[in-house]
Amino acid sequence: MVMEVTGLEDGQRMIIAQLFEDYDASFREYLEQLQSETTSLREAYVPDPELEAASQEIRDRFQDMRDEMRDLRGQFQAGGNADEDAGDGQAEENQMTREERQAMAEDMRASIRDRFETMREEMESIREKQAASAPMQAMLDARVELIRQFAKNKLSLRESTVDGIRALLSESQLERWDELERDLRRGRILSRGRLSGESTDLFKILESQDLEEVMQSEELSSLLDSYAMDLDQALVARENYDYDHGLDMMEQLRDQAFDQALSTLKKRLDIQESIRNVNDRYIDAIAAAMPGTPGTVFRTDALRQGYATIFRPTRGERAMLSAMEIEDLDPDILIAVADLMQQHSDEIASINGDILVILRAEEINRELKRAEDRMARYQSDRDDRRRGEDNEFDAVREAFDNREEVDERYLATLRTLLGEEQFEAVAGRRGRGWRDDAGGGRNGGFNREEFMADFDKNGDGEIDETEREAVREAMRERFRQGGRGGQGGRGGQSGRGGRGGGNRGVQPREV
Repeated sequence: MVMEVTGLEDGQRMIIAQLFEDYDASFREYLEQLQSETTSLREAYVPDPELEAASQEIRDRFQDMRDEMRDLRGQFQAGGNADEDAGDGQAEENQMTREERQAMAEDMRASIRDRFETMREEMESIREKQAASAPMQAMLDARVELIRQFAKNKLSLRESTVDGIRALLSESQLERWDELERDLRRGRILSRGRLSGESTDLFKILESQDLEEVMQSEELSSLLDSYAMDLDQALVARENYDYDHGLDMMEQLRDQAFDQALSTLKKRLDIQESIRNVNDRYIDAIAAAMPGTPGTVFRTDALRQGYATIFRPTRGERAMLSAMEIEDLDPDILIAVADLMQQHSDEIASINGDILVILRAEEINRELKRAEDRMARYQSDRDDRRRGEDNEFDAVREAFDNREEVDERYLATLRTLLGEEQFEAVAGRRGRGWRDDAGGGRNGGFNREEFMADFDKNGDGEIDETEREAVREAMRERFRQGGRGGQGGRGGQSGRGGRGGGNRGVQPREV
């Protein structure tokens, strides 16, 4: 890539090729040195003998307890077989024995659980002492120093190689080099992002779309130049922080300086967020510079790539798309499914936009909370803190749960339209989190209580084939009247019938 973009002459090519060979050889040497010295450290490590003996004693007790459990299982199985082989006269006498044996087995299981928990706590205490022991601390100090030195060597090697290349380039070649260096850095480290939207490469998304005419726009060209420079500035900040402070948190965790470790992580997350903010800002700016369909397609693809957990198809969307492909589906039902899918698409798009806002606002807090919970495991109050974890409010999780409820209520409508057999063919059986009561709240155009009151004529709580035909007739009447009115008719749009009607998927809305 360097050879092609900068327009090198033959003499320059030879020297730069040699610089790259020297870089590769030196990098491999540094890496092998790190691996060798790390292995030597592990081999030289001698654990505290008292702690090692205590650890082995607990492992032996674990093994003894497993042997004891195996023997007990054998005894109880033998007793059960004896009951089965006993004659009628002995069976009644053995009945009490069996009940007593079951009670005794439960007592033993409870005793074993208590002993296991005690040994687990003892082992955890020993591991904490081992981590804080002088031999372990010395080994960790040495390993951190090895990694720091490797990082310095790698940075120095890269800088010297780049300086060597720049020294060979003419003034006109240097102008192209700056752009090339940004491209190389983006390809090398952009994918290391952990936050949603942090690793999105808008150039790749544009390249994947057929936008030759649109790309000729001066406004768009200027935007892309600005994007490249702003993104590169944020990437450089993240890389520099990692070189300067990448190992600080490891040392802080080792020293149990948890507040400092959280502060270090917060600074890193703030830098990561700055990269995501660049992407988010230019997604909207570039989409606005490409009015109409190209801009919508670009924005949709960019958000789907950066925020896949939000914008990937829901179970309801997948089921409705599959329903549209059912052969010989009643035309009126097909129109009803298309209308239902349009309503679903509009409502889910709105919800996804809300989730996007919440996720952008809360993701760093969630990452810090996870880190804080992990650190709490090493603190004496970890059990107290764990007790409150499940009850803590999580705005992101709440938003996804709300979307799932809406999605499932649309699925309830689809199931009623298709019938159980066809519904299971396109949506599968009820999965985790399925809620059968579709009443109340936002309901995807479907209120089960009102629906059953209208169509469950025999009151058995199910829609049979005769009642389903009444549903279909009601849907036909609804569409003859223009697609509005009737139960669940909010926002219905007729005229989208036919296979593929309304089949545009859930599009990210403007946020």
